[in-house]
Amino acid sequence: MNNMKPLTLSVLAILLAGCDSERIAKLEKENNELRESIKTAAVIAKLELQGKCANQAKASYAEGGWLKEQLATYTNHYNPKLTKCFMEVQSTTVQGGDVFNNKYVSDAYEGKNYAEYAWKAEKGKKYWEVAPFMCKVEKLSGEVVYCKTTEEFEELVKQFME
Repeated sequence: MNNMKPLTLSVLAILLAGCDSERIAKLEKENNELRESIKTAAVIAKLELQGKCANQAKASYAEGGWLKEQLATYTNHYNPKLTKCFMEVQSTTVQGGDVFNNKYVSDAYEGKNYAEYAWKAEKGKKYWEVAPFMCKVEKLSGEVVYCKTTEEFEELVKQFME
């Protein structure tokens, strides 16, 4: 009989361990399902915000009178880190034989300008040889940076459009 007691306890311990491992497996499965549901909900929310941003940028572009400009385009981007909707408008105009290229980055909801760029073609020079005559970007910190090249401008506005 004495040998029976340790054997019974061993069998009981194995059965209990089996129940715990089944319970743990079930909980792990439920955890994984919840994680997937959260990921799916986050993707859906992000897509909804991107869609709202696109609609707002389209409306801001029209309200800004850009539809009248033949050589004007815009792009929009919802920045989830900043929870803001940005739009970049680019336009090319010809005035008296001079060609101008302008770019603006603004908050599509608030209308605040964060970046301005203006460039004028010069006769006898390639476009990359001509510096912009206006190149200004307000960083997220509030600091205003005056840039000297198109590449510098593009690098500075990445903070908004990526």
